[in-house]
Amino acid sequence: MENTYVADFGAFSDEPIEDSLLGFVDGWGEGDANFGGKVHIEIDYGLSFMEIVEVAVFGMVTCTSAAVLLNSSSPVWFYHVPDTVDPSFVEMKATFALLKLPPNGITKYSEICLVQQY
Repeated sequence: MENTYVADFGAFSDEPIEDSLLGFVDGWGEGDANFGGKVHIEIDYGLSFMEIVEVAVFGMVTCTSAAVLLNSSSPVWFYHVPDTVDPSFVEMKATFALLKLPPNGITKYSEICLVQQY
């Protein structure tokens, strides 16, 4: 995409991934279905417990529908955005996943772990 900054975002199973720093994820339509900006996500923990978290869309895992979300109290989340142009991020089976980032920062081959999936 034009005017897009792409950054190395670690690796899953020794396969490097990149983050397209767009601030949104493409949805179907003329831009009205894009997922971006500041949004509220609902995380269903089960047992009648749901949390609403305010996040900012940082970008997306390049060539997938997985949004990279940031908020003020948690590290980084991946979110499978429904009805998007790109395919799902196959390493993630759930709708939301909390990531465990390397303590010394992310490099191209830093192993990224999905700590919790909802």
